[in-house]
Amino acid sequence: MSSLKETNNYDVNSEIEIYKKLTEEEIYRLRQLNDSLQYKLSITSNLLDINKYLSMGISNDNIFNIINDVAIALFGVKYSTIIVKEGENTYMNVSNVESKNYKNFNFIYKFFGDETFLLSCKHELNIDSIKEPDSRSLIGYPIFCKKEFIGYMILEHPYENFFDHHKVHFLGALADLLAMTYENYTLYKQLDEKSKMDPILNILTRVEFTNRLNFIINKQNKKDFALVMMDIDNFKAINDSHGHLFGDSALIQTTNAIKELVSEKDMLARYGGEEFIMYIDSFEDAKDLLIKVEKIRKTVENHTIELNGSKSSVTMSFGVAIYPYDGKTIDQLLDHADNMLYKAKDAGKNKVEITI
Repeated sequence: MSSLKETNNYDVNSEIEIYKKLTEEEIYRLRQLNDSLQYKLSITSNLLDINKYLSMGISNDNIFNIINDVAIALFGVKYSTIIVKEGENTYMNVSNVESKNYKNFNFIYKFFGDETFLLSCKHELNIDSIKEPDSRSLIGYPIFCKKEFIGYMILEHPYENFFDHHKVHFLGALADLLAMTYENYTLYKQLDEKSKMDPILNILTRVEFTNRLNFIINKQNKKDFALVMMDIDNFKAINDSHGHLFGDSALIQTTNAIKELVSEKDMLARYGGEEFIMYIDSFEDAKDLLIKVEKIRKTVENHTIELNGSKSSVTMSFGVAIYPYDGKTIDQLLDHADNMLYKAKDAGKNKVEITI
């Protein structure tokens, strides 16, 4: 009887140990699952916050530096680099350190294509002439914009085998966010560039001209420059005689004639209606400047405007202000140039007024 009792006790104890072991394994599994879910929830929450943050800063030229900082904080890596193909042989390379300049995009693409690549080494990694003693794990995740491959997001860490499947998965989510940000950033830049140009005449708008002029006048080592106010004479009469379509064509053709005489350093803008403004800094003195402006006046005067069989010509009046002699601020210069323009109008039009 004693032997039977001992056997039963052994069986019970054995089952208890088995259940205990199974319970511990299940608890461990649930903890692992909970940790995994907590990690995913944390990353997802961060990505949602990042998306809101990036959406607000889409106009920021440092947007990709911000994304690199996010990747470093989010994944605990040491280096983050974004490399995007912008043209046939031009690339945007943004990293949190200057040494990370992946110069040979085609070299990387030749080996890895548009797939995720993961490198791990006991010793330092050496890729595309980049050699860092504290990089032993590297992952490159492809970036797609409108289903077209455009580049990689590359992360590096000092530890071998650092990137597990969780990190790879969420790096993909960040890369998708990066692609969306890049597309929005590109669209914003395109719209921003278009907003700087007059849609009809394809020259600077008044606002953009003023912004650039402010930048020039606020520079410490600024040189002498001139502002030239120009206005087409009797433009209302042209519209009344030939119609508004001819008037628009006259504006376009006159602008194109002037643009032929504008140097790379000069700026031409539409100031309003049939009035233009020009920035000139390539002249020796007031007399040399007068020769340049007179050349523009004569070119406009001698140019024939043609549209649908109708022909005509226009003239322009010019008022010139020279920095710093006629004013030391933009307002002072504009006021002086405007006064010179009205002086030219009062003197019979088709003239250049400048203080020599």
